[in-house]
This record gives sequence, C-alpha cells and structure tokens, in this order.
Amino acid sequence: MPFELTEGMVRDYASTESFARGEDYYQQDAVLSLTRRGNALQAEVAGSEFSPYVVRVNFDKSGVAGAECNCLYEWGGWCKHIVAVLLASIREPESVRERPALEDVLSSLDRDLLQRILLKLAGRDPSLAEMIESEISLSTPSDDRPVDTDSIRRRVRSSLGRGGHPDPHEDYGYVGGDVDEASRILDDAWNLIRAGDARRALPILDAITAGTEEAREMLEWEMMDDYGGEILDFFEALGAAWTEALLSVDLTPHEQEDYGAKLDVWWGELADYDAGESFGAAFQAVEQGWSYPPLLRILNGEAPEEEDEVFERYDPLTAARLNVLERRGCHEEYLRLAEAAEETTSHAVMLARLGRTREAVEYGLERLHSSQEALALAEALRDQGSPEDALRMGEHGLSLEGRKGPLAIWTRDLAEETGHPTTALEAGVAAFQENQDLTSYRRVRELSGGDWPEYRERLLDDLRKNVPYYPRGHVEVFLHEGLIGDAIEVVEESPSDALVEEVVDAAVETHPGWVIRTCRDMAEEIMDSGASKYYDEAVRWLAKARDASLSDGRDEEWRDYLDELVSQHQRKYKLRPMLEGLGER
Repeated sequence: MPFELTEGMVRDYASTESFARGEDYYQQDAVLSLTRRGNALQAEVAGSEFSPYVVRVNFDKSGVAGAECNCLYEWGGWCKHIVAVLLASIREPESVRERPALEDVLSSLDRDLLQRILLKLAGRDPSLAEMIESEISLSTPSDDRPVDTDSIRRRVRSSLGRGGHPDPHEDYGYVGGDVDEASRILDDAWNLIRAGDARRALPILDAITAGTEEAREMLEWEMMDDYGGEILDFFEALGAAWTEALLSVDLTPHEQEDYGAKLDVWWGELADYDAGESFGAAFQAVEQGWSYPPLLRILNGEAPEEEDEVFERYDPLTAARLNVLERRGCHEEYLRLAEAAEETTSHAVMLARLGRTREAVEYGLERLHSSQEALALAEALRDQGSPEDALRMGEHGLSLEGRKGPLAIWTRDLAEETGHPTTALEAGVAAFQENQDLTSYRRVRELSGGDWPEYRERLLDDLRKNVPYYPRGHVEVFLHEGLIGDAIEVVEESPSDALVEEVVDAAVETHPGWVIRTCRDMAEEIMDSGASKYYDEAVRWLAKARDASLSDGRDEEWRDYLDELVSQHQRKYKLRPMLEGLGER
C-alpha cells in the first residue's frame, strides 16, 4: 500500500453508526475474501442478500482515492461493508492475499490466448458479446469505426431498467438496478474528454442519456425513489461530463440548438434534486460557450463591468471551464477565472504546478483557510520538487480549521523524511489528537525518543479527557500500556460487545470481579430476552465468567449461580442443556 492506512482515517470517512456496524461485521468474520492487486483492495462481504456485497478500494500516494460497494447505502460517508473490509486489512494484514495487478497478468499474454479467453467468457454469458463489442468501439477511436451508440443505449437501459423494489430484510431499503454498469460506460466518455477527444464523447453521452430515459419510461417509476442517492450521483456525473464535453468542442448552430433543447428538458426534470444543478451547468455551457462577455473580460484580464455576473465558488460550470482551460494549457486564463470565482485552492495549486513556488506559498499563507486546502497545495509543492515549501505549508495548515488527521500524518512523514524531527514530532502529536488510535500513538513514541515519558502522559491524559461514541482507539492504547482500569472505564461509558470482550480477556487476572459481573450481565441480557439464536453467545460469556470465578477462588459462588440459572431457565429446552454443560469442566 502506498501510504499508511489507520483506523482514524476510516473513521474520518464513515459516520459513527456506519463505523460501528462495520466493526460488528468485521467481528462476525463477514469479510469473506481480501485481495490486493497493485493499489486496489478488493473483497466480498456477507450480508442479508444471498450474494455477498462487493467492495473495491483504490489507493494512491495521498491516501484512499476511491471506495465503492454495490450496496445501496446513501446516508453519507462509507458504508459498513467498506468499513469492515478496511478494518480487516488494518487488523489482519496477513489475511490479505497479494495478487499481481490484472494489467501485469494480461501484458504477458499473446493475442490468440486473449481471444480464446474472451470467447470462452462470452460463451458462458451471452450478454458479454454485446458488451465486448461496445467496449471495442469505445476503446479504439477511429474515423472508420463509429461509436456503437445503439449498443450503449441498450446496455444502459438494461442495467438501469431492472429497477428497484423495497426489501424489508435489507438495511438500505431497496435492491435492483445496476448503476455501476452505466457508470462504467460514462467513465469511457470521461476518458475521451480528458484525452482531448470530446467530439467522440458527445454521441456516447447522448446514448447514455437516451438509455436512461428509456429505462424510466419502460418501468414507469420515479428513479429517484427506487435508487436514491446512487442515481443522483450518476446524474450529477453525467451532467458534469456533458458540461466539459460541450465546452471542449466548437458546436455548430444546429448542434447548439439540438443539445440545448435536450438539456433544457433534463434540467427541468431534475430541478427539484441536487443533480439538476449539473444539467443546468451543461445547458449554460451550450448557451454561453466561451463567448459570454463577462467571462471574456475575466479571461482577458479586463476589469469587470458593474452588471457582470459574479462567478461563484464551487459552481459546476466554473469547475468545468477550469478543467478545460488546464487541458488546453491556458494557464493565465485559468488563474484569472479561479481568482474571480474565489477558487483559492485551484489557484494556489496551479501556481505550484507552473513552478511559481514563491507565489504559491505566499498566496496559500494568505488565502487558504482549511487544513484540507493546505494539504492540496502542500502535495502540489512536493510534486514540483519543493519539499521545504511543502513542509512549511503543511505546518501552516495544522493551524487552520477543519479535520487535520490526513494533513498531520502527511506532514509528520515528510518532516521525518526531510530531517525535521521537531516538526515531525509536533505533527505526530496532532495526528494522534485527531485519530486517537494505537498506530498514531506508537508513531509519537518513535519520534519522541528520550522524551517519551513526558509525551506518554500527555497523550494518555488526552484520551482520558475525551471518550468518543465508539472508542476502539482508546481501548487499544490503554490495553497496550497495561492500563486495564482505564480501559474498563472506557467500555463502561461507551459499551460495545467487541470492545467489552477484548477488555474482559485482558482483565481476568487484575480485575476478576469486574469480569465476572460484566460477563454475567452480557449473558443474562441475551437469555432473558429469549432470543434462542443467540444462546451460543450467552454461553460464551458465561464460560468467561466461570473461568474468572474459578481462577479467583470463587468456585462455590459460581456453582450456586449456575444452579440458579438452570432453575430459572429450565423451560427453555435449547438453553438448559447448554447451561448444564458449563458445570462439566
């Protein structure tokens, strides 16, 4: 993996509830397979569906570049399945199967063997034949080989047209259509746009849009209701692709009229949803192009007129224009538009990429206001061969607002690499304060050297003052230091079955009374509820209580307690023999 992944980072990307449920999935061994190919981590996670969920996480030198799961979670951050996969990779690195990247595997095969493999796969699944044919037309641009728009339209219609329906057994409410397939086709269009072949991308976007329309008409349902956030994200990406493609070509008057009419309809249909904004940007791209007078004045470095439009930050049309200007090498125009729209991070990063390091640093120190913005500029400065300036920006970013975990880790590692031990230690402490996990704790110990006793007390005090909702990091640090009493206080304030069990196992010798009480309480809650499918778990807790009782010399107390349980639950035919078995040791 090209960087250090920590549980603190996973928490940053997941909601509290999602992290907790992902932790439970991990503890239940729901991660069925874990494979790393190059910088991609892939896994399957058992869930409520017959087929497991598929998770893929891509990494780059900066961290997690993208994480996907084919469940329909849409409530912000990573889903529980992604969390479970990443926790498994962090806590059990030995379980990750290392496989060569697929590109490397395929590169060693000759044409005949590749052809036989494709024909064999298509024979198993006839639908692959059309998909392969479509991919060939998308992947081999040629004036002699037009894009197979009919095939693309049918693929999109087929994937989205399966629709969604309520599933009472699934946490996320709906199962159905495959947005991933439509998104893969859209990725092909994006590749063409970014490669400077937006003219060829336009018919692909038209076919995707038509296929989506046909899916909606065919099933006569509101796609927003059946898919929720997943389809809205797809629409937003589709609108953004339209915007950049249209700004990248010279449209004829007929094309302007045709595309404008289509996009106007879509904009209206999506006006009540967030995705409508991206189609509004595409419509404006057709209407304004690059000849819009207020835009021309900015790009030419002229003073705006009083009635000129104010270009807003985070506007999708402005973002698309900046991307097109960068691809065209229009750097001064890029800087002027970024400044006018107050896209300060984009402006600073472009200065760095142009080698205007001093300007970039001065601009960043004055204009950037969050740690995330500072990290973007610091990375650009380092990429341009200016590690000292990058480190300066990293230090500055730690004083700004926002989540500082990723920046603190990045700054810590760069400072250590470039021989700045004091800065590395300060950033390491900041990383621990943000993540509060064992990995960050150990790194501070490594960096502090002979001053570790002082820093140790400081970090432990930080943990004692702040117990979060799901404090695995606190427990791991306290157990690592043998501070069982502190760990007990944490799980009593923020209980979690998995964490309680870890502390129970560590506390048998030092706190047997607490172990006995806790294990009894956990078991009794299950038994009293009558949930027979969890009786095995109740008995497991009772076995821990028994072992703690016997090791602490409380044999008679344990026998009396067990007799009482057998009498109390004698009518539970499944539970009673399990309880009686606890006395056979």
